[in-house]
Amino acid sequence: MDGDSSGLKIMAWTVLPAEATERAWLDESFRTSLLADAQSALAFLRHPPTVPVEVVEERQDAPVLPLPELSPETRDPGASVAELVHAEIGDDESFSLHLPWRVVSRALTDAAFRSRLLEDAGAAATELGLRAPAGLRVLPNTGGRHVLVLPASPLDAGRPTAEDVQRWITAEFVPAGT
Repeated sequence: MDGDSSGLKIMAWTVLPAEATERAWLDESFRTSLLADAQSALAFLRHPPTVPVEVVEERQDAPVLPLPELSPETRDPGASVAELVHAEIGDDESFSLHLPWRVVSRALTDAAFRSRLLEDAGAAATELGLRAPAGLRVLPNTGGRHVLVLPASPLDAGRPTAEDVQRWITAEFVPAGT
């Protein structure tokens, strides 16, 4: 995403900030608070969410991704939805941190596809020639609630160390070459 303040900005508040993820992985009481009352738990952030948020915890075998919404007040009327979504999300079709742009733009413009995506993400992705991870659940953001995903801890057993978390956060959230 670029720093431009115009355009769609659908990806704002779809990924849980790294510092909240790190804290949830290391501190069980924070994780419990985050899942119970995300708004209060995220108040420590420099830029806390300004919209109601719900944090959903994913498991290694059950990935979760939010479906951004199209906000009419931020939409550039001179561009198509597909152009706006592609400009913001880019060409990544890995389903790693967000839904691919083709899935998002189709879901924002085709109500029947959106319904199929929310019901069976794998089948909907296949319609576009994409392969979604097994067990993927897609949860919609709405004007009244945004879904943030707490990624599954990379350690299946036990709590990670601070060094483990820092290594994973850096590898997952910092673009290569920065």
